[in-house]
Amino acid sequence: MADNQNQIHFNEGNTYEITLSFDECKSGTRDNGQSWYRYAVKYQGSDAYFFANDYNLHNKLKQYKKGDIVTIEPKYNSGEKYPYEWVVESKGSDGSPSGKIMTNETQIKVSVWAGMKVASAYSANIDELKRNTYDVLSLHDEICKQKANEEDLFDSKI
Repeated sequence: MADNQNQIHFNEGNTYEITLSFDECKSGTRDNGQSWYRYAVKYQGSDAYFFANDYNLHNKLKQYKKGDIVTIEPKYNSGEKYPYEWVVESKGSDGSPSGKIMTNETQIKVSVWAGMKVASAYSANIDELKRNTYDVLSLHDEICKQKANEEDLFDSKI
């Protein structure tokens, strides 16, 4: 695990500009059943990481992918189950290749449904379906990135 010097601890009143290092965070479950979400990022020019253990923060971050630059600003709300309101804003991308091609939520849902439909043909259980769907979507994204535009995709002979 990374050195604690590289761990970001969010403080109210500060805004943190980070660049995501991967398409997805690492996650797991503690012995007490609580979920954790570890994000690898670039912060102030160095590799760093932080835990988005507040689900509200994780829920806002999970839409972003590798190379996306976002700012995170914690705002304290006393008396709430999760004491912070997280202000997360996109600042663009550093141009790194990413699995994210579509931005329209409806397009994403249709793409995932189609990927699951293909993956279900060779999945024996839900865990295989998840893995296979991810593989199908990754392959789809890779092929789309190789094409200069939509015309090339339909003019190609297979």
